[in-house]
Amino acid sequence: MKCSSAVKISYIIPVYNAEAYLRECLESIAAQTAGTAEIIIVDDGSADRSPEIIGDFREAHPGEAEILVFRQENSGPSAARNRGLSEASGEWVCFTDADDYLKPDFAEKLLSAAGEADACLSGRIRVNIKNGKEKAEPCPEGYYGKEEIRKLLPGIMKMMRGATGRLYRTSLIREHGISFREDLRYGEDMYFNFLYFKYAENASFVRGAGYMHRLHTPGSLAAGDRTFFLKRWKMQRECIRDSFRHGGTRNEHF
Repeated sequence: MKCSSAVKISYIIPVYNAEAYLRECLESIAAQTAGTAEIIIVDDGSADRSPEIIGDFREAHPGEAEILVFRQENSGPSAARNRGLSEASGEWVCFTDADDYLKPDFAEKLLSAAGEADACLSGRIRVNIKNGKEKAEPCPEGYYGKEEIRKLLPGIMKMMRGATGRLYRTSLIREHGISFREDLRYGEDMYFNFLYFKYAENASFVRGAGYMHRLHTPGSLAAGDRTFFLKRWKMQRECIRDSFRHGGTRNEHF
């Protein structure tokens, strides 16, 4: 495992029946060219070969990184991520889905741009699993303060819908008790982002850092529920409305 920086990143990976892509996901984190990796894998009740793949990965990388594995009854991605957050010890947290993967210099690009910012975001690169075509999400470039980020909202709304492909400061999450709402089946990532940015004073943005996001893999919510996008739109509207209120409390409901 390549590590050219002492900065620790806690990669939190919820796993549920992800045998088709899990190995590639984990190996892509192991291949990062910067940052010390703490890999937190939360097996959310998988019934396929995912546990075996996780075990093989640990054996293949003895002593190269901190690899923490937790297993729980199936409780959903929010509960799995919250479990990962409770265990994270890195300066940064990076949420990674088990069916996605990272380009080798993903962490290097984000760490280089992060500086003293409270977050570092990058537009994900969407990968169509049917034809392999790639398309980068729109993303600004540079450093922005809180008010500037609010003005950017209409243009970065697609980025705010997801929690993967960026760095969050663990200290800010701890200080304000920020977590994923486990009662939400839709929009939990968006909720987390808007709550986080109530407290973040600034953020850096990087175009195309190399988070490769597979679209509509079997078992995903978007693939299996025709009402997914309508429900996500409703959550988006509520989040935007709430973003212009001041303050915010732990686990506040919009």
